[in-house]
Amino acid sequence: MEIRYNEITVSPVTTPYGYEEHYLLVDGISVAELTDRFVRENGDNDLKRFRSLNGLCPAWGPGMQNRGEIRFIHQLLWQEEPVNLPILVCEDDLDLSCIVIVAAVRKQGGAVFWDRIGYVDHSEWDPGREMVSGILCLEAYTGDDWARYGDNIALEQMGSRDWRLWISEHWDEELYRRRMNYTLPYCQDERHIRWLKDTGYAFNRTAYENCIRFYEEELRRAGKFPFCP
Repeated sequence: MEIRYNEITVSPVTTPYGYEEHYLLVDGISVAELTDRFVRENGDNDLKRFRSLNGLCPAWGPGMQNRGEIRFIHQLLWQEEPVNLPILVCEDDLDLSCIVIVAAVRKQGGAVFWDRIGYVDHSEWDPGREMVSGILCLEAYTGDDWARYGDNIALEQMGSRDWRLWISEHWDEELYRRRMNYTLPYCQDERHIRWLKDTGYAFNRTAYENCIRFYEEELRRAGKFPFCP
């Protein structure tokens, strides 16, 4: 059966705060505006307390505060496996700690589908488990990791002086590891996502990847791409 594609583009949109952001547009409507509509149309949800969500920050672009999280998101953008992918974040925090809007993304041949849009429920977030999911998460080590860290930082205890020093000097790498090892499985657990709308969007893969490349170029101009450990 032939797929009827939705249009996906990137365009500057003026936020409620008077400045422009480059937003993804689906059929000519920014994802921030779409999200705000879905929140208002939905039943009870935690986001209704906000007057407007039209100022949320694009999660794929240079507005994100932390390089480790930028690297994490762009790793997910190119993966083939289905993923609940961040598309917008709180414009005040500019990270994955507050409001995180996600799309349920799956890829099939020349198409990319956004089946649903929702938000992350952080109520069961465990800061302690997140903290040990960085450089001390030995279960996630590759052979290269063992060669680099196996006889030094990997043997440290959480909270030790050397552990704190390593984190302070390698925060981008530490945060990336925490996001891959803790945030990713947390957000793939359906218990932690509050879905707002079954969207059923389908995009041409080339058009979709062109949007990713646009944001990569924005990151490059901002000195945040490529990502280096």
